[in-house]
Amino acid sequence: MNPAEMLERSQWDHFWVPPDVTVVARAELLLYACARPSPYLNTVVRVRAPDAELPGLIAEAERHYAGRRARWLVPDTFPTAGLVAALARAGWAETERFEVRALDVAAWARPTVASAVAVTTRETLLDAYAVADAAFGRGTTNTE
Repeated sequence: MNPAEMLERSQWDHFWVPPDVTVVARAELLLYACARPSPYLNTVVRVRAPDAELPGLIAEAERHYAGRRARWLVPDTFPTAGLVAALARAGWAETERFEVRALDVAAWARPTVASAVAVTTRETLLDAYAVADAAFGRGTTNTE
């Protein structure tokens, strides 16, 4: 399983949903629906079905979301052209696009530990200004 598939499957775990969220969980459809107007609680998380079945699944989801804003997660882990076309025919449109990057845990190295130094002299004050300028991409001018 590649990182994209692992990330997608992490969304399939619904242990965290509040008690007022309805979870529809079948092999072809996983969705969360809630009366509260919160998109993350009104989300289709998984659709796996032949193109001919998509209009019915979209209509089923829409019944859960009547009157509320909802969203569909459409990952790039399977061929999505049929799903995207069916969603467009039903009036859904892309509003957000996310890109996720993963780093192999074994390849991750902790950066040098930062240290804190009390500003007690002119030199340490100038150092503090220089660090803030570098961190926030600005150039501060200071007078004596």
